[in-house]
Amino acid sequence: MGTSKSYGGPRDKIPLLPDWALPPQEGEEPPPEEEEEDQQENPPEPVGQSQPGDIENDDEETDDVGDDESGDPDDTDVGREQVPVEPAKSWRSARTLLGKAISKNGDRNAFKRAAQSYVRARGGSRSAAQTATSGRAATARLGGFLADVARRGLDAALESLNLSSVIGKDARTVFAAISNALSPDGASPEQAVAREAVNDVLSDIYERFVGEDGDVSKLNALTGEDVAKAVTDSVVSYIYRRWLQELGKQIEKKAISSAQAVSLEREAKLFVKDAVKLDFKARDPLSMDWQTDGNAVVENIFNEAYSLFGVGR
Repeated sequence: MGTSKSYGGPRDKIPLLPDWALPPQEGEEPPPEEEEEDQQENPPEPVGQSQPGDIENDDEETDDVGDDESGDPDDTDVGREQVPVEPAKSWRSARTLLGKAISKNGDRNAFKRAAQSYVRARGGSRSAAQTATSGRAATARLGGFLADVARRGLDAALESLNLSSVIGKDARTVFAAISNALSPDGASPEQAVAREAVNDVLSDIYERFVGEDGDVSKLNALTGEDVAKAVTDSVVSYIYRRWLQELGKQIEKKAISSAQAVSLEREAKLFVKDAVKLDFKARDPLSMDWQTDGNAVVENIFNEAYSLFGVGR
């Protein structure tokens, strides 16, 4: 339907990149996890058991105890110690509740319950943040690079990123190089989400600063607030995209048209953006030493983000 899918290989979401910078999109072999899911779409009998952290592929419309449709899950406080839930059942509940939110045309309370169940299935907010390995690393690199641009200018920042060869080139080429330098290659599902999140932010920066005239020197006007926004936007985009990557087939199955699917994804993204309100807690991104402190700061932001997402608003 043209919407987010479970995982279809590396995707570069910046429409402004030149063709040579775009990773292959069509005709690739599906990764093992998606191929296995397709094969098990309607199995006669479940074979084996899911391992902890795996996404259960059973689409049975049943909820965990406490996930009653009429109320919130019992553990709205994600940080609170909880009774362990069987992984397969927990993932099934997360998918079921997202399906119900979609069936209700993106009802916010339904999305809230779906988000809570998803974070619980991930083992809680801290566990969810710890699995965001590529997301944390790419976001830290993004923050460090943009802070360098704001402090010393684009050309100096490009040189530090070993991209002196694109200095003076057109905006599309420069942004393609930045994207490839900051993002993982997208070889795994989690890496693909991290790449897309960084590219979401770069696309926004392109539109706000460079514009149609393609003058990349306008990036020299970046401020500390712009850097902080870029970092938090990357985290929010990552959470949204990974949520739909892991459970997004519900949208494909329940949406009655492409237009409705796009609308539902938009509602899901707005819910994540509204739920995950982040700040740097008085940390100045331009005075930080991103080489030594960046990873720790970004990890704390991811922890906070998943905590907020798991509680919902």
